[in-house]
Amino acid sequence: MTSEKDLQNLLEEYKFKIEMHCHSNPASPCADFSPEEVVHIYSEIGYDAIVLTNHLNFGLMKDGESAKDYVDRYMEDYYRASEEADRTGLTLIYGIEARFTENSNDYLVYGVDGQETRNLFSNLETGLSDFRKKYHNDNMIFIQAHPCRHGCLRMEPSLLDGVEVINLHPHHNSMLGFAAKYAKEVGGIIVSGSDFHHPGTAGLGGIYTKTLPGNTFELADILRSGDYLLNLGGLPVIPRYMRK
Repeated sequence: MTSEKDLQNLLEEYKFKIEMHCHSNPASPCADFSPEEVVHIYSEIGYDAIVLTNHLNFGLMKDGESAKDYVDRYMEDYYRASEEADRTGLTLIYGIEARFTENSNDYLVYGVDGQETRNLFSNLETGLSDFRKKYHNDNMIFIQAHPCRHGCLRMEPSLLDGVEVINLHPHHNSMLGFAAKYAKEVGGIIVSGSDFHHPGTAGLGGIYTKTLPGNTFELADILRSGDYLLNLGGLPVIPRYMRK
């Protein structure tokens, strides 16, 4: 049986707390906080880093807006958050929550830069399978977000690098038990995230790491290593039994 001391020792080893799934407005119109506010909120509750994973999908384009202008506007939230993070000392990491037009599934994408964001957006109509065949590289990680939430479809495991098992958005039933079973079928990486949008819901999830990644590519390396803990409301969860 694991003692309280054992848990404390574990958290001393995996001492960096990272939010893996959060949103800001206006890039994610469903979110209540600006990029600067998101940075301040997570700084105040003791997180070391956040991955800003705003929604990337065709449905958020303005009338008459070009793909270039949309992605420029999308990226602006990250740049604003980055400036604020520099002032507060929080590490900001770039990520995406993408939706292809083929269904209502969402995918957390890590290990991706601005140019790959443009490639991804311009191919959202092709579907996950075609995109993965054309553009997948060794850096990019595709995680199916909240796969068992109402309206989401389970995908062919070979198209995924892993699953968001723990999604703690309080306004949705993400059926975590079913998500865990699905993740075991898919294999690979599993993550936890707060899916932060609204007041009072920051810092419910994420991961604990031994080292603090400085960017999205270093984060992707940690995820591939499997050497991290999941955060479930401040409780550490060991994810290794899910690894292939």
